[in-house]
Amino acid sequence: MRIPPLGFAIFVEGCAPQEPLLQLGDASFGQTVIKPKDDVHLNVTGIVKHLPERFTQACPDDGESPLDMLLGKYIKGDTITAFVRGAKSPSKDTPDWISDLLSDVTVPVPVPGHSFGHLIKEFKLANTHFGLPDPFAEPDTPESNPTVSATVKALVALPAEMNVNLNVSHVKANADVMYQGKKLGELHIREWQSAKSTRVAAKDGNGPSLLVESQLNKAPLNITDDDLFTDVIQNMIFGKKKVVLGIKAKVDVQVSTGLGEFAIRNIPASGSVPVKRS
Repeated sequence: MRIPPLGFAIFVEGCAPQEPLLQLGDASFGQTVIKPKDDVHLNVTGIVKHLPERFTQACPDDGESPLDMLLGKYIKGDTITAFVRGAKSPSKDTPDWISDLLSDVTVPVPVPGHSFGHLIKEFKLANTHFGLPDPFAEPDTPESNPTVSATVKALVALPAEMNVNLNVSHVKANADVMYQGKKLGELHIREWQSAKSTRVAAKDGNGPSLLVESQLNKAPLNITDDDLFTDVIQNMIFGKKKVVLGIKAKVDVQVSTGLGEFAIRNIPASGSVPVKRS
């Protein structure tokens, strides 16, 4: 049996299951011959011309976009679902009735996720300086909190499956700051901070990475344990050892690719913060 060239459209879900599906790309394959008891080999070509605007826009309920939800599931190893629907054939030799018939059929296709482990291999704040609170500030205002100035450095592992050139232009994060295993405070970088990224070649059996750097200037640190913060200040002033804080963060990165700009959210990261003495 000979199957003529066929075309298909590839869809994913939007913000909610009841909303119309979002088309991400097109796929097609040429004429295929099927013989009894023989394997069938298909050479399928897929094209993504652009990402739909609704795919990268935040949903009304939780602030995540369909892209955020899709990538979030995939990098956690969860199965995601794509939807395949018949479309107009790329060949004039394919009868219209076949394309019309297939366009009425939508098939869900499960795509196994792939856990990449720790996407951010290293995360640290370099050249970190503490600024003490304004003694005349009103309580519970940003000025009443100490501030942190530092250079944010993150080494992001690039999955082999992500074979497109990308550049990180902005970052933001929510982080817990730790000292001696206890939570000292919270650091919320809610606004996008300008960043630059440099590709690091593969070495020692590891794949390529992306070094992302951003400058943090006087970001408010919300202290949750005043006694612990007093210990930190005393050790900074009178201690002989370097004060090193721990950090556990959820990082958002805004990336630019050939398909446009979009954000990847809630990437887990952890690292250390050596604090400089004045």
